[in-house]
Amino acid sequence: QQTATYVLVLGESARRDHLALYGYTSNTTPLMAQQKDLLVFNNMVSYGYNTSTSIPYLMTKANDVAMQPSFLSVFKQAGFKVFWLSNQAKYGEFDSLISSYAASADVVHFMSTHSYSMNAPENFDEKLLPFYEQALADTASKKLIVLHLYGSHPEFEKRYPTSSNVFASSYDNSIY
Repeated sequence: QQTATYVLVLGESARRDHLALYGYTSNTTPLMAQQKDLLVFNNMVSYGYNTSTSIPYLMTKANDVAMQPSFLSVFKQAGFKVFWLSNQAKYGEFDSLISSYAASADVVHFMSTHSYSMNAPENFDEKLLPFYEQALADTASKKLIVLHLYGSHPEFEKRYPTSSNVFASSYDNSIY
């Protein structure tokens, strides 16, 4: 039986011009650079300037994203077990487009249900790692794991632990 695991990282507010992976002079992406099978998209441009416009377009590639199935359904039809692991807040019971796409996954985990908790101390994206490791260990032969990060949203200094304070720029530290 063929096995495959794909991981899509939605790194909110991560600007290409601050990623060493794309030539930025500070080494902000050392762990990504170590990956042997990393697929890097060099010509991606965000459809919008915020989450509510850019992520739905990314998920569907449709100009009118209302009620469009996302690419998650394509993976499911191909026999993949789909995981949606998010450090974003879930608003209500899947009442946004992004939450509705997440709802189509086989396994859904949101770290929070309230947006105000996103700026709480110690609410770092690395808290998704145990859930990611569980997804990797899952016995499904074909998996798509979506990691939806809170990323580098302001306030940047609240986006990373002190161990990642390696650059003068809080934004670069949030990328790192």
